[in-house]
Amino acid sequence: EGPGEKGWADRLIAMPADKQRETVLALVRTQVASVLAYESADQVEDHRPFKDLGFDSLTAVKLRNQLAAVGGLTLPATLVFDHPTPVALAEFLRAELVPAEADPSARLLAELDRIAAGLPEIGPDAAGRDKITARLRSILWQWDESRNGESPENSEEDFGSATDDELFDALDNELGMS
Repeated sequence: EGPGEKGWADRLIAMPADKQRETVLALVRTQVASVLAYESADQVEDHRPFKDLGFDSLTAVKLRNQLAAVGGLTLPATLVFDHPTPVALAEFLRAELVPAEADPSARLLAELDRIAAGLPEIGPDAAGRDKITARLRSILWQWDESRNGESPENSEEDFGSATDDELFDALDNELGMS
């Protein structure tokens, strides 16, 4: 999967916002260095205006075209002028590539998809399989309990010392059967 394909934006969505910013800024600095024939992206100062870095209209169009190709985006001809520093441009590109940031569930769902894709790599007899299963169940239990406003750490139920009858009663209550 190349950087211009949809997968690149999907990978960004799975990252926390600060890592997204860092990743997109690194992309912008690398492309700026390429367009201006700098030896290294380290020579591109984050807050220095593009005109001070040596941009003219031709290099501005070249940068726009390279970023559009890498990000798989349609970008305006005035990109460098509308977002005059590498940081400003990176923030604009991040917003274009990760439009669902306002919805925190989008990042979490992308991360869950990544985890689900990795689960088949764990064989039925793998050493960590039981730990992974227990952790997933614990996360799900905590998630379910948070909906009910009850923290698992503060739960008054102690099933370790419960009798069989108490366990069956608790299950019946939980399942609405009593």
